[in-house]
Amino acid sequence: MGKCTSVFKIVSASNCLKLLTIGDPSTCNTLSSINLVNSTCLPCDIVLNTFASNHLSNFQIPSHRSLTDGGLESLHRHLFHTLDLSENVNITSQAISRCLVTKQASLTSLSLNHTPVDDSLMQTINRLHLLRTLDLNHCGISSVALNSLALPLLSSLNVANNNISNDLWLGHNGPTFPQNLPVLTKLNLSRNKDISNAGISKLEHNSIELLALTGCTVSGEKTKQTIHANL
Repeated sequence: MGKCTSVFKIVSASNCLKLLTIGDPSTCNTLSSINLVNSTCLPCDIVLNTFASNHLSNFQIPSHRSLTDGGLESLHRHLFHTLDLSENVNITSQAISRCLVTKQASLTSLSLNHTPVDDSLMQTINRLHLLRTLDLNHCGISSVALNSLALPLLSSLNVANNNISNDLWLGHNGPTFPQNLPVLTKLNLSRNKDISNAGISKLEHNSIELLALTGCTVSGEKTKQTIHANL
């Protein structure tokens, strides 16, 4: 990436195969958004440290699994609105949690697709009260962790390809998922094979408009009618 001019606010270099340099960050004082998804570039840690002094609000990380816990610390000073850490499997839940704590007053969209998420990280996510979009596809989360999710403004949730079962709705005394997500309109539960008719028929919500259940063990017209009636 060549030298930035002081008027640049958004840089998109996605799918670049020979991105070898990033230039002088001191000339990018107005830069607020960087997209390096699917780019072959310098290690993520170097990219993040290079722009550590900028006031970035959006950063999409290259999905080449090169981001480390140390590199993630460079994000602490930025008040991101959008943060995409997808497919960076070498960062830990503890490091992600420390980063997210610094984003409580700004973050509205978070993607952790194919990134390790444990129950303690879910507790930190619950502190992101401005969050509207959350992608937890293929993160290894359980029914217990998901049932603890309570975000007042969340409208879109992707929890496909996880370890979610009928336990999400059965055997609870209090509110069941997704009652603690009052404005949810899009929910993807696909490819959680332990979700069956017995559990999904208990799903009740007033605002869900799109429900994805591809790859779940759900069948029968009666079950589909029950789901439709509850939504």
